[in-house]
Amino acid sequence: MLSHPFSAGTVHITSADPQTKPKVDFNYYSHPLDVEIHARHVQVLEKLAKTEPLASYIKPGGRRLPKEFPADTIESAKELTRALATTNYHPCGTCSLGAVVDSRLNVKGMRGLRVVDASIMPIIPRGNIIATVYAVAERAADIFGEDLGVRRQT
Repeated sequence: MLSHPFSAGTVHITSADPQTKPKVDFNYYSHPLDVEIHARHVQVLEKLAKTEPLASYIKPGGRRLPKEFPADTIESAKELTRALATTNYHPCGTCSLGAVVDSRLNVKGMRGLRVVDASIMPIIPRGNIIATVYAVAERAADIFGEDLGVRRQT
């Protein structure tokens, strides 16, 4: 998995009907550095697997990669990456803080609409995304309380 890709996808509303799903294009590997970095990661992992003490724990003659993608050259590692890499599925940033949402979680140019979820994160957090979502929700509770003149009990 590529934890911090340079590629960016898009999300677009396709209908005024709230039940209609938006059009999502993840746009994987649209930035050339993403496939380059990911392919080089594959090559480093292969080198590690062949190095002691790890090598003695791996089944002799066992394969970690499909035969058609040996990853012995950067080009074959890129082919493997494009063909077989998957996502860890932590999309975020579709309503990025600063670009779409202000510091009080209001959608810019819209009245009465706030966003409180992973879509406000401009970059993917290093760990599991849910912890950051909880932090955003906690901060949102404080903001909403301030706006309503209510003090939060601790």
